[in-house]
Amino acid sequence: MVLPAFASNFKFTHIPQPPGGDKQLLRPGDAGNARPSAKAVDLEALLAPRVFANLDLFDRLQLEAAIAICRGARTLSDAGRKLFDQSREQRSVVNDADRRRKYLLKYGTSCDSIRQ
Repeated sequence: MVLPAFASNFKFTHIPQPPGGDKQLLRPGDAGNARPSAKAVDLEALLAPRVFANLDLFDRLQLEAAIAICRGARTLSDAGRKLFDQSREQRSVVNDADRRRKYLLKYGTSCDSIRQ
């Protein structure tokens, strides 16, 4: 393979593929350390079909984590504090429960519907 002259400054490294292929890198239902439990969130059952069909992977993972935190929280305000633990420090008015309510409403759902 012939490389351009500027490419000689770069070090090329082979990154091995994980066992099971690239599908193992991101799995639906896996939102990382933000998940309080291993219980999967079934977004398809919670959201309107049109809303679910238009979700990007990023939005799905973020919403799954937010729902898992809401389900595991003792109160709705507690869920808001957990979800906005860093950004709340920069706000002059802290209303985490309202921010959480608006976030879920963006996807046509609410804490009442996800706790059932």
